Amino acid sequence: MLKIQYLILFITTILLSSVWGANEISTSSKDVFFFFAPYEFKSELEILKTIVESKIKDVEMKFDWGDKNEEYYGMLISQNLNGTNYQEKYDGIFYNIHYIERFSQGFVNLKKYLNMTTINNYEDGPTEFVGYYDEALIGLPLLINYSILYYNKNLLDKHELTIPTTWEELYQTIEIVYSKEISQNEDFIGYLGDLPNTYITINTIQGLIHSYREDSTSKKVPSYTSDNAVKAMELLKKIINNYSPGMQKTNNKSFKKKNIEI
Repeated sequence: MLKIQYLILFITTILLSSVWGANEISTSSKDVFFFFAPYEFKSELEILKTIVESKIKDVEMKFDWGDKNEEYYGMLISQNLNGTNYQEKYDGIFYNIHYIERFSQGFVNLKKYLNMTTINNYEDGPTEFVGYYDEALIGLPLLINYSILYYNKNLLDKHELTIPTTWEELYQTIEIVYSKEISQNEDFIGYLGDLPNTYITINTIQGLIHSYREDSTSKKVPSYTSDNAVKAMELLKKIINNYSPGMQKTNNKSFKKKNIEI
């Protein structure tokens, strides 16, 4: 099971439309594009900068790096969008999709700036589900991060269980293992999710909701207000309450991999 996070690119210029529209482009004068971006993705965005500047002559990308802390970075985005000099300072903002509803009113509709060829290149991907808000195209996906949920192979083999491939199967597996192991180890934790008392928890919940689909092959990403999202949160709460009694005291930076049971 993978937790997927899409880092969306919001841009107020036709820069990327040009990048994907031709192999090499020359402009009549030196153009500088200034972006606000998370420091966490500095290395990836510097690679993007190299690609763009190699394809488009006389174009330069500059970045104002935000804080490593994602919660604080969101506050900085809010300040930029509400600032009187925002339109003059930044050509675009890089942001995580869980900011879409929060900041959607501050973003322009990219349909007014990008040509249809560029927009159509994204119609079969996640853009349909995470790039639009109220029919306005407010972002294009740029980076995808994957996080992995580990399982204890020894315990699965011990109880002759197969690897779960859905969240429901995971719950059933935890239920079986927990019922057999708790009598031997009162500190047994069936599920140790990445749910600290920080902003990281939002990313974990987002990954759960996005992967909680009736059809595993479906490209459609469940919205936060969908029935699937409600079911996902109910399942997570049930797992934590029933089979992760010690997770709160263990789920911190001192956590060691040996604490993982399922």
